[in-house]
Amino acid sequence: DPIKKLNTFFIKFLYDFFSLEITYHNRIRKNAQFRITKNMVWIRNLHGIYMEFT
Repeated sequence: DPIKKLNTFFIKFLYDFFSLEITYHNRIRKNAQFRITKNMVWIRNLHGIYMEFT
């Protein structure tokens, strides 16, 4: 049955695609959180230096 074969292929493709997307987004979100916290620390340090000089 070619239609059934096509359906299973399509479902498998969708499943793989979405699992890939989810892992990709999770990785990006982790990196973004890490980057944001790093920037916050950096800004806080800059602010501390600025306060010392004024």
